[in-house]
Amino acid sequence: MLHIYQWAAKGGLSMFVDGFKIADIMRKNHPEAFKILTETQLEYIEEGYDIHERNGADYKFTFDMTARHRVIKLDEKTKKVIKIQF
Repeated sequence: MLHIYQWAAKGGLSMFVDGFKIADIMRKNHPEAFKILTETQLEYIEEGYDIHERNGADYKFTFDMTARHRVIKLDEKTKKVIKIQF
């Protein structure tokens, strides 16, 4: 999944971020913030519609999705970061 970091009026270079590396830096330099992101479940809500072609015609469908999870997921035994999700 890609997210816009900064909108470019012209051109537009891609910028990728290594979430696992950022989590490692946070664990070392910002342990309080790291703890919050590994222990607090956040609620994500997405509502809208999408249009896809089906049998030669446009088909519109609506969606309403809700999820709760931590931004950084740790392995229960090793405490290693196994997932970054936002």
